[in-house]
Amino acid sequence: MKKLLEHILEQMYGNPDITVSESEDEGSIILVIHAPQEEIGRIIGKGGKVINAMKQIVKILAIKENKRVEINVEENT
Repeated sequence: MKKLLEHILEQMYGNPDITVSESEDEGSIILVIHAPQEEIGRIIGKGGKVINAMKQIVKILAIKENKRVEINVEENT
């Protein structure tokens, strides 16, 4: 799922500063997108449409693998 999200972000933005980290908590996979401040608005999109579309795509893979997935966006530090 991490590779899928990384591929989507690479194709959409092409910014090497946008990275994805993966962790697992109580059976759920948590993917965190780390991005520069100026890219966060573009990743979320107007009304959250872009991030919600990414969540739906990744959720399809998660359902196939019988897992739960959560995607968050954080600013690079």
